[in-house]
Amino acid sequence: SGNSRTPSGVGAWYETVILRPVYPEFESKSVGVCERVIVAICETQPGVELFFEASVVQNRTDLNVFVHIINPVDTEDDFVIPLYWHDISKVYGGSISLSHAELGWWDIRFRVIDINLNEENWSSAVIDKVHLIDSTPPNEGPLTVVSEDNSNLSWRVSGQWLATSRDNSSASLEINGPSGFSTSIPLSNSVMSDPLNISSYVALGSGETMGVGASSANNSTTGIIFNELNQTWPGLTLTNISDSWGSVTTFLSKQYDITAANPDIITIIPIRDYTSSSSSVWQSSYPTLLDNLASTGAQIYIGVMEIDPDYICHIGSGPAGCIQYGEFQTITEKNRIITEIAASRSWVTLVPLSDDGPEHPEWTDGNDDFTDAGHRAIATAMLHGINGELDARHFSIEANYTQDLSTLSPGQYEFELQVIDQYGNVADDEVSGPDATMRLLPDEDILSLIIQSSVPTVLHPGTFDIAYDAICSIGCSMELEISLNGELIEVVQPNGGAGTYTVTIPTIGTHTISMVLSTSDWQVNSQTASLDVFATPPPAPEWHISCSNYDEELTSPSIAYNEKIGNFTSSTHFIKCTVTNSGDANGFVRLSPNSSIHPFDCTPTVFEISPSGRAEYDCTVEENEEISGIFQISLEFEQVNEFTNTSIGQWETTVVLLSPRFVSDEVVSDNEPEGDDSTSAEVAGKTPFNWMISAFVLMLVGIGAISVMFAMRDRREPEILEVNEESLFNDKMGVLEESTELETIHPSIVGQQDESMELTPQVTEPEPIANDVISEDETEILDSYLDLPGGGEYQVTDGITVYEHPDGSRWQQEEGGKFRRLA
Repeated sequence: SGNSRTPSGVGAWYETVILRPVYPEFESKSVGVCERVIVAICETQPGVELFFEASVVQNRTDLNVFVHIINPVDTEDDFVIPLYWHDISKVYGGSISLSHAELGWWDIRFRVIDINLNEENWSSAVIDKVHLIDSTPPNEGPLTVVSEDNSNLSWRVSGQWLATSRDNSSASLEINGPSGFSTSIPLSNSVMSDPLNISSYVALGSGETMGVGASSANNSTTGIIFNELNQTWPGLTLTNISDSWGSVTTFLSKQYDITAANPDIITIIPIRDYTSSSSSVWQSSYPTLLDNLASTGAQIYIGVMEIDPDYICHIGSGPAGCIQYGEFQTITEKNRIITEIAASRSWVTLVPLSDDGPEHPEWTDGNDDFTDAGHRAIATAMLHGINGELDARHFSIEANYTQDLSTLSPGQYEFELQVIDQYGNVADDEVSGPDATMRLLPDEDILSLIIQSSVPTVLHPGTFDIAYDAICSIGCSMELEISLNGELIEVVQPNGGAGTYTVTIPTIGTHTISMVLSTSDWQVNSQTASLDVFATPPPAPEWHISCSNYDEELTSPSIAYNEKIGNFTSSTHFIKCTVTNSGDANGFVRLSPNSSIHPFDCTPTVFEISPSGRAEYDCTVEENEEISGIFQISLEFEQVNEFTNTSIGQWETTVVLLSPRFVSDEVVSDNEPEGDDSTSAEVAGKTPFNWMISAFVLMLVGIGAISVMFAMRDRREPEILEVNEESLFNDKMGVLEESTELETIHPSIVGQQDESMELTPQVTEPEPIANDVISEDETEILDSYLDLPGGGEYQVTDGITVYEHPDGSRWQQEEGGKFRRLA
């Protein structure tokens, strides 16, 4: 290996000694506290401390282990992190915290070196790259919106957020409002407020801190640091407590002066103390000093010298020379001590001062004092550490914006603050939903309501469509309350503009339709409108029914019947009813199937009767030998409707039908044989008793026939049914019937017909016939209708029967069948 040497001063020795040292070799390497590991890449952020550990073969403790963080673009740009041996964990360990200035990609290389033998080994861990990124978003703060100068002319919007100076953050304002309004406004002219106020700076150190070798105070290490800090915090004061051989012992003696300066930042650059104080003094004194200074609240930055082993004299040198191995050992030991002390004190930050002096002879002069270049190199390293930590502090940033309200529509507006930094990190929303809301109040007259429908000239109970126009000028939601006669019918939500609502008019008469338009979006006046309508009865037919019955007798002379010649007499009975429509609508009428018309044949037709129109219904029957007797006739009329028919009244009477009558012109002798025919024409051959009976019957029949002829001559007896014009269906109707035939032929039937009959339609109060009544002295009363003069006609008006004669005389029927002359 080239290390064979000849020993001296020994009594005996081996001729040849072969040394077989263990070559330095890694056993394990690791990179820890990465925020995320992607394959072989450690992703982390500025200010996050990365930890490195390594173990070597046979757990050698006499080695120097380093981690090199190398810029892959510029390999001369690197950070060297010494790893120190830990007896407890049996590993070499160290750490580094990179700043925003180091954002980007870095290579990681582990190096182990045996300084004595100048044997080294470079290796890479599984994680061999560091990607330093800023993934920390700004912190969104409050957003406030107020009316500027308490007016309704503009809004003053103020947004706040927290971000570092390195973030170069920006903010925008999102505004969303009614009717799809949306806009994004960049917030410019932001103002940063530094929460950290540095007003006092204390420098501790030796000759380099005093400025020895510098051309001026501003070019000294302390002056350069002060001037840069003063640019950020104007008015900063400097207290330089240093001497040419300042040490930790000196610093302890100056504690009162340090505390009196009330420092915010303290720098300690113990370059001379690396050689002037022992390691034991460092071990005992620095904890005391740092703990005592903690009460000031200042952040303490200690410059730590780092020696590149490549410049140890027996390994290599630079243009400015090399470093002795013993000096390297001392510096390394003190670095280990101060690193362990600072690790447990958060107010202490170690700043690596890379000793590249062997490469830079211009840094020192002939007296081994730092030149301006040397002072700047030290100050630059110290400021890199100071700024790297201070740049991580958060600034309070505020931006303002004034929104002109003249261009906005009334409504609710939502404001959202959006903050983003230059690395694309978006601040988390401080509150859920909009950050702020404002309502732009409208004028009082944003609602308008107009009823478009005019008062209908004709309106009947039923549905009525009322047209309206409901508008909110700013597009707000609306509620329309619709009432009828003061009672709420329904609440509808108009869409805006013209609308129609169907109101049900329940009854005839005056009705008021009212509308109230309101909105729940705004506190504005409601709008009202109303319409008065008058409902009349719906068009309907009004029915009046009048009926009369009569018969026509036909006597045929010289008719041969049963081998006889004589007169053959038969009657045809008629009923004629007139249905009149005095209403204002067409109607359909028919004879109800419930009518009792046997043996009559009646008109079956369904008539459509227009207003002022009428329809005639006829019923007829002829006398014959098969149909005879007394028949109760009931004619019921009904209105034919779409679904069900309704009765409009009925008329009733009693009709007597006789058999045809034959009267022979011959006189039959007594000795003619008696035949089988038992009629009144065949009486010959009968016994005197039979003859007397037959003669009596014939006499009765003859008297009856003569009475009928006189009574019915030129006269028809009316049967009239009158319906009250004011009632569509009146079920009470009076009928007064008289029949001379029936009284003559069958007095018992006449007695039944004299009684007043109740009909369905109700009659109105009869108007008194007073104009034609003669005075009491002139009153003439007849006992029976048989005493009335022939040739007249009966008229029934409102239940009163009056007989009118062509000569102008008028007779009113009284109770008991008597007739009183009216005129």
